[in-house]
Amino acid sequence: MNTSAKIAYYSPGEEQDLEQPIVYGLQSLGFEVRLWHGSVKVSAIKNNDLYIFFARTNWNKEEEARVKALMATELPCYLASPCKHEIKDNPCLKLALETFGGHVPVIYPPYDSANLAQQLGILRNVSLKQMTHVNQVLVVDDSPSMLAVLEHYVKDLGHSCFATVSAKEALIKLQTGAFDILLTDYQMDEMNGIELIKESRRVFAGIKSILVTSFSEKNIVLEAISNNVDAFLEKPVDFQLLKSTLGRLENMINMRKENSRLLVELTESNTSLKEGRDILNATLECLNEAVLTLDSSFKIISANTAVTELTQYSLDSLLGKSYSSLISEKIWSVLFQLCMETEQGVSLEGTVIRLDGSEFSANFTLRRSFKVIWDVYILVIQDISSQKAVENNLLSINEELESKVLERTQKIEEAKQEAERANKSKSEFLANMSHELRTPMHAIMSFNSLIDKDLAQPQVPVSIQEKILGFTYRISESSKRLLKLINNLLDISKLETGHSVLQKNSLDMLDIINVVRSDLSPLLQEKSIEVKVNTQLNSTKSNADDEKITQVMFNLLSNACKFSPNDSTIEINIASSEVNVDVRGISPYFVPSLEVSVKDCGVGIPENEIHSIFDKFVQSSKTKTGAGGTGLGLAICKEIIDLHRGKIYVKNNEEKGACFTFNIPVSPINWHTKSAVKGERNER
Repeated sequence: MNTSAKIAYYSPGEEQDLEQPIVYGLQSLGFEVRLWHGSVKVSAIKNNDLYIFFARTNWNKEEEARVKALMATELPCYLASPCKHEIKDNPCLKLALETFGGHVPVIYPPYDSANLAQQLGILRNVSLKQMTHVNQVLVVDDSPSMLAVLEHYVKDLGHSCFATVSAKEALIKLQTGAFDILLTDYQMDEMNGIELIKESRRVFAGIKSILVTSFSEKNIVLEAISNNVDAFLEKPVDFQLLKSTLGRLENMINMRKENSRLLVELTESNTSLKEGRDILNATLECLNEAVLTLDSSFKIISANTAVTELTQYSLDSLLGKSYSSLISEKIWSVLFQLCMETEQGVSLEGTVIRLDGSEFSANFTLRRSFKVIWDVYILVIQDISSQKAVENNLLSINEELESKVLERTQKIEEAKQEAERANKSKSEFLANMSHELRTPMHAIMSFNSLIDKDLAQPQVPVSIQEKILGFTYRISESSKRLLKLINNLLDISKLETGHSVLQKNSLDMLDIINVVRSDLSPLLQEKSIEVKVNTQLNSTKSNADDEKITQVMFNLLSNACKFSPNDSTIEINIASSEVNVDVRGISPYFVPSLEVSVKDCGVGIPENEIHSIFDKFVQSSKTKTGAGGTGLGLAICKEIIDLHRGKIYVKNNEEKGACFTFNIPVSPINWHTKSAVKGERNER
C-alpha cells in the first residue's frame, strides 16, 4: 500500500459504534476518510486509495457485485471485523469471507492508529512496495506438472521459491525457518493441504498459507476458514489472482515484522506526545498573542492567559461563549469566508471589543484544522495598536517625502528639458553655422580656382605666377580643411538630431576597403605605409549604408595612416561574429555580424582615455600636437555604427599602436520575436 495516498474509503457495518474509532484512527495516520458508496464506479477509483469494508450479514446484490469487482483488482482492500473473536466464533466475519472469498485480508479491533498501522502495514515514510525484503515461498503439490506451473508463476512474480512434490519433505525444509508463505495443494497422498498447513504452523506459527484445490465443496472452504487458512485459490490458478493474493500476504508478513518496532515507536510517540503537549501549553502561555480554539459552532473551547490581558475577560467567562464576544459579526464574516477558500491560515485587521466596551486595533489569524475528527478553528489575536501608531507616523513621513521627491523630480525634469532644449539649440546652431560657412567657402574656393585659371595665361610673368600659385595653394588647402570641418559638424548635427537616415543595401566590405585605400594612396605612398587586408570568409557582404560605412572606413584608415610611423604596416582584418542589436532591451538579442578591425603601429591611446575617445571634440593626449584633427571623426563613426545597431570599440595592441574594431549586422534584423525599440523608424 502506498502511504502517500492520504485517502481511505470505508463501508459502514452493523456495529455503528466502531465507525468513529476507525475514522479517527485513519485520520491520525494522515488519511482523508470518505464514506464508500455502492454507486462509485470502479473505473473512477484511483490506484493509490485504501478500502475498508465492515463485515456484516446483509449485502444487497448490486453492492456485493461492486465490492467483488473492486477486490478482484490489486487495490488494497480489507474486511473489518466487528470484534476480536476468531472466525469460528465470529459469524458476521465468517459470512463476509464466504461472500467475498478467504483471500481478503482481515483487520481486527481496536481500531486506534497504532493497531491500524500495524495491521495495514504502514511504515514511516516507507510503503510496503518499497521494502527490499524478498519473501520465501514453499510450494507443495504432488502433481509434477502442476508444481512446475506454480513454481513458474511464483518465480515470475519475483519471489524466492522452493518446490517439492512431498509434503513430508516440505515439513523437513520448514525446519530451516527460511519460509514466509506456504502454497500447497489440497488433495495429496501423504496428507491433505489443510493438514500440511496445521503441521507447518507447529514448526513455524507465523507462516502464511495459501490453499489450492480443484474441489469447490463448501465443507473444504469452511474447514480452511476454521483453520485460519490465509487465502484460498481454485484450480486452474489464475495468475492475476495469485499475484494479488501473494501481494496481500506480503503486506500481512511485513506488518508482523514491523509489529515490535511499531510498539516501541508507539511508546516513544506517546511519551513524545505528552512532552510536546506540555511544551505547547508552556509556549502558548508565553505568547503575547491571544490564542483561542473554536469548535464547529464557533464557540470558544480553549484559550491561553494572554486573552485575559488583552480583553479583560476571564478564561472561565469566555469558555463556551461565541466569537462575537470579542469580534464584530462584520469582521468575522469576511475572515471566515477567506478561511473557507484555502487550507492555509488567513489574516485580517480589525478591532477587538474589551469587557469595558473599549476597542483596540488587532490582527486576526484564523485557520481550520483538518487533523481532527471535528472541525476545529484556531484564532490568534495580536494587539497592533502600537504598530498602527508607527504606521500612521510613517505614512505622514512618507507623504511628506513623496511631496519633496515630487518637487525635486519636477525641478530635475525642468532642468533636463532645459538641457535638451540647449542641446537642440546647439545642434541647430551647428547645422545653421555649417550651412552658412559652407556657402562663402565654396565661393572662396571657386574664386581661387578662377585665379589659378587666369594665372595660366601666357602674358602673366612666371615669377608672379609662381608667387601667386603658392598663395592660392595655401588658400586651397586651408579651404579644404575648413570644408572638412564644416562637413563633420553638419554630419554630427544630423546624426544627433535624428535627421540622418540609413539607405541600406547589400554591400561588399572588401570593395569599400579597396575604394578607401585607393583614395588614401597618396598619403600611404608618402609615408611608405603598407595596408594588408586579411580574411578567411567566403563572403564579406553586409546589409548597410554604403556611403556611411565608407565614411567610417575612411576615418579609421586615415587616422591609422596619420598616427603610424613611416615604413610601417596597417592590418585590416575581416571576420564573422555576433552583435547585440538590442542594447537597451531587457534581454540581449544577438545576430550574425561582420567584424572589421583596423590595426596600426602608432602611438596608441592612454588607458584612461579609452572610454572617452569616441566623444565629440575629444582627441587623445598623445595626438593633439602630432597629426592634428578636430576630434569629430571617431564621434561620427560611433554615431553611424550605433545607427546600424552595431558596436565600435578600441583597445591597445600588446606591443604598440591601437586597434579599432566595429561590428555591423550581416542581414536585415528580424524583429518578430523582439519589440521595436527607439531608432528603428530610421531604418529602411
